[in-house]
Amino acid sequence: MKTSLLSQFNMRCRKPRLFYFLLGFFSEFVKIKSTNGLKGKSLSKIKELQGSLVFHNRDVLGKKIFISIFCYFTLQVFAETTTNPFAAVRTFNQVGAKEGALTELYKISDESLSKENREWKYFELGRLSYDLGRLETAQEYLHRSISEGEALAAYQHYFLGLIHFDSKRFKKAREHFQNSVRFKPPRNLIYKAQYHLARLDIEEKHWNSAYNYLRRLYRHWRGEPEQADVVWKLVRVELQRKKKRQACRWATKIYSKFPVYDKATDWGIDLQKAKYEGEVLGCVASFGDQKSRIRRLQWAGR
Repeated sequence: MKTSLLSQFNMRCRKPRLFYFLLGFFSEFVKIKSTNGLKGKSLSKIKELQGSLVFHNRDVLGKKIFISIFCYFTLQVFAETTTNPFAAVRTFNQVGAKEGALTELYKISDESLSKENREWKYFELGRLSYDLGRLETAQEYLHRSISEGEALAAYQHYFLGLIHFDSKRFKKAREHFQNSVRFKPPRNLIYKAQYHLARLDIEEKHWNSAYNYLRRLYRHWRGEPEQADVVWKLVRVELQRKKKRQACRWATKIYSKFPVYDKATDWGIDLQKAKYEGEVLGCVASFGDQKSRIRRLQWAGR
């Protein structure tokens, strides 16, 4: 006859000291973490169990231990929902409901928030407004967020850079992207800021600077979806630098490694006839490049 997991646990834990240890540990843990009535309920449950320890056999005791642990962590979730003013905002963000998240943020009064939370609130208002295409409104909210603190400075400047770039204010966009990098954010944000700095260099025809950014990003974003766009831009930069051989090298990578890239979907098996931004490249693909292209197209179901 098969024994239950709980029974196996109880059979292996024959020494009563282990049960005292478990109960004492979770009791102290709840004491430290308990900050409201909800969490206190789980504490009283464990205390009740400790008091009746000597009157229960192992099966009953084991069940009570697991019930107490389950209750504690369940109540933790409910307690966070009732005490966190941004819980509803995060719920809307998780399902991509930006308008719903904005509505919830508008409901939260500044008087009920700490300075740090006000900074986060206005940053979220700015970020969501940008995602919805409301650039001027987003800019106002992000500046308000900066006035509340600098905990999110790298992200604030990054989104301000995006706003100015989309508005063709390239000088201000460059300043904000550079400031974003100076605050030493996570690597992924640094790479994104550098990518947009490369875009600015392309817009302003600073080809060598653009090449330096893109060449580093090609290495950092290896295996990432963004790598194909980096390679596409490297073709243009090398053509502008009058380096046709290097441009063909990058074009061959698009041809063989990224055949489903959206800007190269009209390329056929003959790379010599492929057009880049309306111009025929005239590059030659090897037999190995052709095999790689066909294989990747098959993987993509093309």
